Amino acid sequence: MAQDNKPTKIIPGIHQITLPLRDNPANEINTYLIEGNNEIVLIDTGWEDPEALDDLSCQLNHLKLKPEDISRVIYTHIHPDHFGLAGILKQRFGTELVVHRIGKELIEYRYFGRETFIPELGDYHILHGGTQAHWDAVVEMSTIYIDHVVPVLPDTLLQGNEIISIEPFTLEAIWTPGHEQDHICFYEPTHKLLFSGDHILPDTIPHVGMQVETSVNPLGNYLKSLQKIRHVNAVTVLPGHECVFGNLQQRVDELLSYHQKLQSEILEIIRHKPCTAYEIASQISWMENPVIWNKLPPMVQAGLVSKTLAYLEAFQIEKKVERLDKPNGTVYNAV
Repeated sequence: MAQDNKPTKIIPGIHQITLPLRDNPANEINTYLIEGNNEIVLIDTGWEDPEALDDLSCQLNHLKLKPEDISRVIYTHIHPDHFGLAGILKQRFGTELVVHRIGKELIEYRYFGRETFIPELGDYHILHGGTQAHWDAVVEMSTIYIDHVVPVLPDTLLQGNEIISIEPFTLEAIWTPGHEQDHICFYEPTHKLLFSGDHILPDTIPHVGMQVETSVNPLGNYLKSLQKIRHVNAVTVLPGHECVFGNLQQRVDELLSYHQKLQSEILEIIRHKPCTAYEIASQISWMENPVIWNKLPPMVQAGLVSKTLAYLEAFQIEKKVERLDKPNGTVYNAV
């Protein structure tokens, strides 16, 4: 049975709709409804499960709306918990779907190509020092998450820097790669609102990690994106998870400081001898939540290794670290 939560008014015409994420440690996702003069727009939709559309419908009902009243959905990024319901809305109601252009490529690769993509994720962890238990955990969790996506291609692609008119509101699209390559934040300048997706959260450190071999630099891109967002004159930040908050610049500085400390720690770890990413991750303090490595489930270890690999990729680009591909796996050494 769908939960009967009520929307939260941010300002007249903009509401936060919080939807449950069953089977997800995050528990909930914040979506945002914008009531324009001539159209209804939703930012993100949550993921698909047997009650997902009912959950959304119940909250829309409090606003005297129905899912078919939504003309456009604009996505901050195409992770399953944000994008999964897209296919249902498109198939049933013809809703226009808007994502960053890279999001389309990721949809094709990950969701339409899941038979190849999911095993690649497991193989990547074996390459970097993981065990069969890590392979199994990554493949199982990825399968569960992707099962919550009804894959569909978007209608409209963004580059970043677009002005999206939803009269009387306007959204400035700010491309913020890092948490994901296609991630976009949206700024409403009249009311100084920033829809931050998963780029900036009030309490949790957003995940920035490597998933498979790629030419992107997620951590380097994320740090640059944080600096970009720091200069946005937002009074209220509307995140994809957790609670609405202010003090944007302070939160950005906290995140930058966190990553600087971990960068120093990782360089110190590999200064003494070459290590696999799993060996490095097991020695990091993970300051947001200190851990005892051997007591962590394989999936949690794999998530921390993904983050470690993002740091190592950035260090390679900066020529602070060299990667050594050996017959039994990949190790990293300080230069």
